Amino acid sequence: KLGELNLHLERRRHLLWADDKSIAKRAEKLFSDAGVVTRAEAMKKMQPALKLAGNAEQGKAIFEERCAECHRIGDIGFDVGPNLTDIFRKSPEQLMHDVLDPNAAADPAYLAYTVEPSAEDLNADIVSGLLVAETDSAITLRQAGGAETTFARSAIESFTTSGLSLMPEELEADVDLQGFANLLAFLLEPR
Repeated sequence: KLGELNLHLERRRHLLWADDKSIAKRAEKLFSDAGVVTRAEAMKKMQPALKLAGNAEQGKAIFEERCAECHRIGDIGFDVGPNLTDIFRKSPEQLMHDVLDPNAAADPAYLAYTVEPSAEDLNADIVSGLLVAETDSAITLRQAGGAETTFARSAIESFTTSGLSLMPEELEADVDLQGFANLLAFLLEPR
């Protein structure tokens, strides 16, 4: 998996600087960030928000409504996705990218998994979430809001991942430019 390869920086560097130019060229294609930004249109649409003065208090309300089910800042929210308490250290541009294109550089620890229970268990629902525990006999997923569901492996029809972040795309569909500026103002408040 590409995410696992990224952890091996020394090997990556070796391939990128290989004497054999065909290997170096293949490594450059594999490790390039070209094509990683898949939501360029969304970022272009929200770009003007970077120039607006944001209201952190109103941004906090947006965070509580749209983000806190999966992210924590201080004592607000749940630890499903990354804890954002120190996110204020990022630039507004980087934050915009991270929010609008969550799959561009998704950390493998935050990929969405789906468990479909076996057909015999008529009362069980299909569950998507983060994989938080896996043993020979069971799998546990954590969903938005912090709820965890454990499935016995013997009761699982399928266990899959899309390879995508659990964080949904298209925040910009429900948040206007001023709302996005407000959200950024809240996220960028030093804590």
